[in-house]
Amino acid sequence: MKRLQDQLHLNWLTPNELFERFLDVTRLADGTTIREELERIRDGEAFADQGLSQTDQTPEDVILYKQKREEWDAARNTLMELMEEEFLGAGAEGQWLAIGRRSPFVEEEIIPPHYWDFLALDRAARNAKSERHGLEVSGLRCLILQDLPREWRLHVLAELDEINAAIREAGSRPPVAPYRKANAGPKSKRSEMVNAFRELFSTGAISKIDLANKKGVWNKVLSHLEVPEGARGYSYNTFITHVSPEFDKALKNRNPEN
Repeated sequence: MKRLQDQLHLNWLTPNELFERFLDVTRLADGTTIREELERIRDGEAFADQGLSQTDQTPEDVILYKQKREEWDAARNTLMELMEEEFLGAGAEGQWLAIGRRSPFVEEEIIPPHYWDFLALDRAARNAKSERHGLEVSGLRCLILQDLPREWRLHVLAELDEINAAIREAGSRPPVAPYRKANAGPKSKRSEMVNAFRELFSTGAISKIDLANKKGVWNKVLSHLEVPEGARGYSYNTFITHVSPEFDKALKNRNPEN
């Protein structure tokens, strides 16, 4: 079988190039892309800079400016944390693939998609590693599966089948925590949280009063799903972006006497 990694004519991307592509297609709950939201933040920063330049720059003006910049910085950090989570979730879902080397002396290999449930990716350095599993892969190059011709998509799926079969035979598949579901990408994890919230609210385990404490509701949802805090795909940022809009719907749909 022809190997994917030998096909230099395919549209290979660095991890950073791949990430840039996903900025344009990853959307928030209101339909805005991550790229559009980042541009809104940049516009806000430019407006703050311009506003400061038009003042006498008194101590009060500078304090207000710094507060605004801190707010924009916090918004960007939250957005990028969410984007990183969505991006790696898309990798675990098989929307994109990466190949690399475990050492300079071995051939490149395809990274099985489920490894992105535990690998930490350094996009700039083009490597990924998990200290817990003693695994590091360098020189990463990536492909978006849907960008491949049909013939090569079939080749990739066949090669992944061979890789997974070899992993199972060797008994060397890195352990995946029980809450990790096969091919559970970002959309399915969000759905799990939404469904858990709806169930808890409908049974009264989460009350109207509880909704004022979003972090408390998030903790109840994770506890219900038996997901530990910090699990990839179930972060508080993801909860706020994709699940908290359900609060208003739940209140509207609830029977008044409840």
